[in-house]
Amino acid sequence: MDEVQEALERIARLEPVPARAFLPITIIRPPGSVRAKAVTIPVTNNNEHIPHFAHQQYLQDLMAQGENSAEVRNYIREKIRAGKFLIRACTSGRPPS
Repeated sequence: MDEVQEALERIARLEPVPARAFLPITIIRPPGSVRAKAVTIPVTNNNEHIPHFAHQQYLQDLMAQGENSAEVRNYIREKIRAGKFLIRACTSGRPPS
């Protein structure tokens, strides 16, 4: 308890604004103010800067081959799904859900 009491007393003696001893605090009020009104700003999607993605046909051809294992087909299916997700995310103009 003595240590806690000593810590409390020490905290109470601390300066809440340490720079106050070195600099005078001067509040400067501007001569005017700016108030924003509701403004509608049109936003357009400039698609020429968005890279164009397309999944490769050979991935679909690999899926059609019967010699691949289920693990390989699942891997390819997941990559195609991820590619389609990326295409939708880049072309929809809003974050993917």
